Amino acid sequence: MPRRLLTSLIALALSAPVLLPQPALGSTTATANLSGEDLRAGPTYAGFPGGQITLTFSCSGRSLQSVSFSVSGFASGPYPGTFTESGSGTFQPNPPATAITFSSTFTINSPAGTVTGTKTLSPDLGFFGGCGVDAGGHPFPFFTGFLRYSAQISASGGAATDEGLSNVTIARVTPSGLSLTSDPTFDETFSSAVERIGSVGTLIMGLGLPQGTATSLLAKVAAAQASLASGNLTAACNQLQALINDAEAQSGKKLSVPQADAIIAAARGAMSAAGCP
Repeated sequence: MPRRLLTSLIALALSAPVLLPQPALGSTTATANLSGEDLRAGPTYAGFPGGQITLTFSCSGRSLQSVSFSVSGFASGPYPGTFTESGSGTFQPNPPATAITFSSTFTINSPAGTVTGTKTLSPDLGFFGGCGVDAGGHPFPFFTGFLRYSAQISASGGAATDEGLSNVTIARVTPSGLSLTSDPTFDETFSSAVERIGSVGTLIMGLGLPQGTATSLLAKVAAAQASLASGNLTAACNQLQALINDAEAQSGKKLSVPQADAIIAAARGAMSAAGCP
């Protein structure tokens, strides 16, 4: 396969992850995940749907020493409805500074189901904060970056566990150029590790491999996806590692070296998204 085509397939699979077809997953609940879920709160004039944000914080110049927050707003995506979230964190000096501690809990209430979960820092992800000053001289905090989430989903299709990454930001916008105050905004988007594992399967299916080779590799992907969807992170990580081991063993044999390298890179990315050690 030409390297340019292989590169395009990798980019497509990683930028637009798609779950493996349901027959490959049997009766798992892998489709119950938060990928694409967006939580927003803030002033309606700034493209936010409204809601309420309460902040308690300590600023020293431009440094954000600590922050506590509670948010209620609106959710869109696979679980549209309303949400609440609260949490707290501490940050190093000299902004934008790395978070020392940060955690939060959230609940999404939707006609599609109820989601409850927690979010925590991860050493391999960037999460930063600091303090700004509005036109009236009022200090305000901001933070942005990635957190790992773990969620319990209760929907009509049954209960499911989902894990992955959330990209969350609290910032400020000014209502108008004449205003001396600014209003907080909250925006958060979820990316499910279950779907990230599915993107590995999408990549494999696009490589044009012999049926036996593809089936063996896809079985490991489906097993990892099903394990994570049922809340068994250890099994999912072991199954992804088995996929990597298989690709390494077949490199230059049933797989070309570029094909094996692509599968290994995608599987390692999925392991990182899932929080594998």
